[in-house]
Amino acid sequence: MRGKVICKIIIAAMFICSVYILIVKGMPLPGKNVWNNEEIAEEDGDNGEEEERKEESELRLYEIGEEITFGPYTYKVNSAMESKEKGNFPAPTNWSETYTFDENGNITGDNSYVVVNITIVNNTKKDKVLYLNSMGLAVYKNNNTNECDYSECLSSSKLEGFERKDYFRTELQPSVQYTYDLIFIIPDESLKSNGGQLCIRRQDPTTREEDEDKMRCVEVKFH
Repeated sequence: MRGKVICKIIIAAMFICSVYILIVKGMPLPGKNVWNNEEIAEEDGDNGEEEERKEESELRLYEIGEEITFGPYTYKVNSAMESKEKGNFPAPTNWSETYTFDENGNITGDNSYVVVNITIVNNTKKDKVLYLNSMGLAVYKNNNTNECDYSECLSSSKLEGFERKDYFRTELQPSVQYTYDLIFIIPDESLKSNGGQLCIRRQDPTTREEDEDKMRCVEVKFH
């Protein structure tokens, strides 16, 4: 039931993104480039609070390679691929009742891993905590735009202690690039569409206006 509710929310967000992209697709990318450290957030001299990079308010569908400033972070999806083989990440065998794996952690049956490589930068002047499983992947089910297969992030590279409850908790230092492989599992039949949308949800406390703007979507193509 929870999965169906999430899927409906994702479909609604994807529809809105698809409409807005027709309007703002031609807009130029922001001039500042966080990956070259051309701009770093500065402290407010009056009250000592951090001045975060202004986030883009347009709800649109982003593409691989685009920078997304959302809340205190900048995200950039670098690549996405599907595979039956386990890579440099723990196999999410705790989901074995839903999915099946061989002794090497390769996924078997009618599902595949989708590995999304993403880089994240904390634009503030303080360490921030980000949970990687706040991101999910939506793929239209059998190319039907009324249904989708949705997977939350089930594993990741570069994190230790897969069995611990806070496995997806990451601490990001200011202005440092952190790159991770995010691991999702999607049915093979839906992967025939060769693409989906990575859904990035807002995590930090929000203003009333931000509370109505909780997600950014990135169009990803699987290789």
